[in-house]
Amino acid sequence: MVERLRAAQYLNSVAFNFDLDNPPRLDRTAFSCRAHPHRQ
Repeated sequence: MVERLRAAQYLNSVAFNFDLDNPPRLDRTAFSCRAHPHRQ
């Protein structure tokens, strides 16, 4: 399982052109989180 995740991380680094030792941070302004309307 760990080997698969490392392979996926490597492929992402190649596809998006970033260094494996210095990946880009997630842009949290692009996502939002809110409560489900049926849960309280």
